[in-house]
Amino acid sequence: MTDISRQGQDSTVRLRVAVPAGLTLVAFLYLLSQENFLLFHSLVELAAVSVSLMFVAVTLNLYPLSRNAFLAFLAIGLAWAGVVDLVHALAYKGMGVFPGDDPNLPTQLWLVARFVEAGAIFLAPWFITRSLRLVPAAIGVGAVVTALLVMVFTGLFPTAFVEGEGLTTFKVWSEYAVVGVLLLSLVPLYRRRDRLDPTVRNHVIGVILLTVGAEISFTLYVSVYGFSSFVGHIFKLGAYLLVYRVVVETMLMRPVEALSGLLPLCAGCKAVRGDDGTWEPLESYFGRSAGTSFSHGLCPQCSRDYYPDMFRENQ
Repeated sequence: MTDISRQGQDSTVRLRVAVPAGLTLVAFLYLLSQENFLLFHSLVELAAVSVSLMFVAVTLNLYPLSRNAFLAFLAIGLAWAGVVDLVHALAYKGMGVFPGDDPNLPTQLWLVARFVEAGAIFLAPWFITRSLRLVPAAIGVGAVVTALLVMVFTGLFPTAFVEGEGLTTFKVWSEYAVVGVLLLSLVPLYRRRDRLDPTVRNHVIGVILLTVGAEISFTLYVSVYGFSSFVGHIFKLGAYLLVYRVVVETMLMRPVEALSGLLPLCAGCKAVRGDDGTWEPLESYFGRSAGTSFSHGLCPQCSRDYYPDMFRENQ
């Protein structure tokens, strides 16, 4: 059996398991939302936050080896969005964590998280062919998040939800703007498709499309406990399950295939250039980054090149 045939059979088996399992999960979550929407909402949001934090932890730890600036920037953005999502979950109406129990606050926090997430997805493809300085990137995204949160908690952020009336015009058009940014992000992603691992690329496209579905759903609800809100959170859960698959199936189970970043290598001595501009021997670089040890020998051709007399004697 060829590798292609085996991969095709594995995909079929996975699909046969994933579809009924997914439908069962959705049915369970729907029943849970009808019984206790707060519990349903908290579980979905905590799952998304957990995946985003796992994503950034794995990606940044692998970055010295992979130099995959695309995934690194995406992970930083999703991690910060996850932090806001956690506050959003705590602020949700009925949780009683923040005074007032106003549905406007969690709706505003939702928009902040989606602004950050959409911005990260839109900008990430530009780093496919560029390097990334992790600390400045994390601080920069964090500064944007902090500024938006200050606006929310000081009353400078526009109202997003009015009790008894529903979503404001600002909330609806903000969701449409997020959808537009997400769809535009497909353009640079398509143009640089050859520089990405196909599995990672397809999963990120899936994340974008599911997030678009979530954003559209969140333009329709009148009650924060309504059916449209349920559908939007299911789309969001599906998007983060794809992020989870990027982490587990690609970065952990197939780490070599995930190393699609640019590694600056000297054409002569094969030294690697670090982010600070210094050059390091290849063996030292992989030994420090991945704990890899090297043994040295000579291939047949190099043996002939370095020791021609020995081969002449043997002939």
